[in-house]
Amino acid sequence: MTGPAAVSVRFSNATAAPLSIWLEPWVDEFELPPRSELALHVMVPESRVPEWPDLKFSDSLVTVYGPGGSLMRVEIDGIGQDSCSATIPAPDMGSLSTRSFVDIAFGDFPEARPGGAPALPARRRGWFSRWFGR
Repeated sequence: MTGPAAVSVRFSNATAAPLSIWLEPWVDEFELPPRSELALHVMVPESRVPEWPDLKFSDSLVTVYGPGGSLMRVEIDGIGQDSCSATIPAPDMGSLSTRSFVDIAFGDFPEARPGGAPALPARRRGWFSRWFGR
């Protein structure tokens, strides 16, 4: 009997600052401390060909888009992390990638933090607009 097909991606944080790791579509968030290693184990059902996750890098954030139908186990410095991505499969949207789905569904809603974007501060309203609705 064979298990699910899997691929693994490993990288380390070679900076002096923590690095945020954001997993889509699960909205799992992790912090990778300086000089630490992250291992992502992407598992798909045994009937499918293993797929690599789609990675997006910025200075302080790595966004990982899991392939449709996949589960993703996360380890930081060899220690397994609790995450939704390890127990709930990513929805399979056919030819639409997870990144495209997240952009289409949540791109116009920054408060949803699509792709792990930083939360925008709430805009304060002055007394005039509170009283007169403007």
